[in-house]
Amino acid sequence: MTRDTPVVTVTEELLEQARELQQTRNAGEYANPKSVNKNPTQDHMIGAIGELIIADWFGEGVDWEAKYGDDGIDLTHDTGGEIGEITIDVKTTKYSSGSMVMPQAAADEIKDSDEKQKPTIYILVRRKSEYDYEVAGWDFADNFLGEENLCPMLNGSSGQNHKLGADDLYNLQTPKSELEMCQLQQAGDSQFAGNRADPTTAKKSGVS
Repeated sequence: MTRDTPVVTVTEELLEQARELQQTRNAGEYANPKSVNKNPTQDHMIGAIGELIIADWFGEGVDWEAKYGDDGIDLTHDTGGEIGEITIDVKTTKYSSGSMVMPQAAADEIKDSDEKQKPTIYILVRRKSEYDYEVAGWDFADNFLGEENLCPMLNGSSGQNHKLGADDLYNLQTPKSELEMCQLQQAGDSQFAGNRADPTTAKKSGVS
């Protein structure tokens, strides 16, 4: 089944801002010892690109002072609907068919720690090529971090991951305002659930 999800082509301006954001926040120093990723600088750069794409998507700014591994909130957005202001954590993967994934230990810290904040929603962005990124979908944090979405670690090590495939996520609508640092290639016709109180009424990606 063809998934009607938005794909954006990032501009050189966005890539330059992502490089600056990566250096400002990290300067190559922060690495998660529990991560299976072997190139943290590259991964932080890809993460910065995803965050800037979503910031540009919603017309919001990013926190240039935040450090990688901080409180878990990337963006704040006023939906203008009944839900009002939401907080967003962007999960960007370098794998074109990747899922939204978080180790259980990290999720437990978000749920239990006073230092971490649980966002309203998580958004998955997937790198399709050097310049093309897919906004693969979103879900409420309470669902993504639920026990029903636990599965074995992807690398076969002990522990569990929270995991949702892209087909399990809700689609995003075409942005209301024109993208300034990315060009939209295609977009799904599903509505972003900012004006919906019940997530079951929102359309899942890939579901007709």
